[in-house]
Parts: sequence; C-alpha cells; structure tokens
Amino acid sequence: MSKLTVKLYCIVLICIVTIIGCDWGRTPSNIRFPKNFNVRLPSDVKVIRDEYEDMGNDYAIYYTVKLTTTEMNSFIYDMKHLNNFYLSPPSNENERSNKLLVKQYREGAWYKTSNDYRFFKENRGTSLNAFVDTVNLSIEFQEFGR
Repeated sequence: MSKLTVKLYCIVLICIVTIIGCDWGRTPSNIRFPKNFNVRLPSDVKVIRDEYEDMGNDYAIYYTVKLTTTEMNSFIYDMKHLNNFYLSPPSNENERSNKLLVKQYREGAWYKTSNDYRFFKENRGTSLNAFVDTVNLSIEFQEFGR
C-alpha cells in the first residue's frame, strides 16, 4: 500500500468516526418525539432543551418544550382522547392488571397522576418517558436506548 492510500484511508476513517460521534443524521427531536409518543405539538413551540448524550453504546435524548395555556389545554384534550390514555398509573394487583401492565409497557401509555400527566414505554432496549407539567406549561420528553 502506498503512503497516499494509507493517509486517505485514515482521513476517511476519521471522518466516519466524527460523523457518527456527532450524531449527524439523527431524526430531529421536533419530529421524533411527537411520532414516538403519538401526540401533536404546535409547529411554533418554544424549545427549552434539546440535548443528545452519547454514552458509548447507550444514548439519552432530552427534549423539553414550553406551551401557552391554550396549547397546553389543546394538548391535554388530544391526549385524553388517545387509545392509550388511562386515568391512573398502572398497578400489578392481580393477573389481569399484570397483563395490562405488560401491554402498557410495550405499547406505551399516557396516564394522569395527582399533579400532572406522564407517559412511559419500554420496548427492545428503548425507554420513552414524558412528563407534562400543567403548572409550568411544559412537557419533557426523554428517550434512553442502546
């Protein structure tokens, strides 16, 4: 192999590692989270946090948005009409509840707590969470995966 070929090979390898390490090509959060959580967000939503953390084979994505009162009311109305909305967090009191709990973990579920609304989904090494803060009018989406 000539010295030029070796240098060219090294440059290409460095470029590939840089592109992968910088998370180029990742679906933007404003598209990724509404799709993964089966919700609609206003197109002009104020983004508070959009952060990607690479931890070797694992990763974490945080996406927090701020809504107006009208937008939050619309979001909650839409969320309550989803097929996977529940009035309370899941419990594992009996076998029927356990089957529902497993289904909710795989398919994802929105539910109401005493103070806010939450979402969870775990499937194939990916965990999705969302926290809807109705007091501060914000929604935090999280994705953790391998």
